[in-house]
Amino acid sequence: LLKSGEIVGSYVFSGEEDYLKRYYLDELRKRAVSDEAFATFNHAVYDGEDMDFASLRDDVLSPPMFEPYKLIEWRYPDLDGMKESELDELEKLIDLVASTDYAVLALLVSEGDVDLGTPKKPSKFVKRFGEKLRILNFDKCTDAQLLSWLKRHFDAEGVEVTKDVLDALIFRAGHSMTVLNNEVIKLSFLAKARGQRSVSIDDVRE
Repeated sequence: LLKSGEIVGSYVFSGEEDYLKRYYLDELRKRAVSDEAFATFNHAVYDGEDMDFASLRDDVLSPPMFEPYKLIEWRYPDLDGMKESELDELEKLIDLVASTDYAVLALLVSEGDVDLGTPKKPSKFVKRFGEKLRILNFDKCTDAQLLSWLKRHFDAEGVEVTKDVLDALIFRAGHSMTVLNNEVIKLSFLAKARGQRSVSIDDVRE
């Protein structure tokens, strides 16, 4: 969806795994703002729980310059903490985005700042906005998923690893993909600096 097809609309990036939220938001950003020379005009960023909805509306209503899309990011809104009047304003904003052929609204939400409920029992937020938003929820990966992901990243670095090495890395560094990604970069750099083609368990333990 983010790499091909139409991207106009509103998105929520939520869940426990910050690495995946940032990764896929970055993919959306690359699609929406393809030329950094015009980012000043086509990429607006807001931070924090409190928001001036009038400013957001102005950004949505202002068309992009020299590109097909305009991206409006709102980082770390407390969606569950919004008053009813604020939720009304948010709904109007989302409807406004949907009425354009260029606006992309991305909400990056901290863990715990939006309750999605379950597929069988969706939350009040999902019941109200589920048809209006593309909700992308990223939970923590399982060990099997992490092993596969780590192997792909070491392969991309041109460094060989065994499953025992990957198990040791997860045991030592934990399950945060941000931390693990940094470890892959560090271990791959050290291996290449030493003229090694692989990473050992001893390297992980250093």
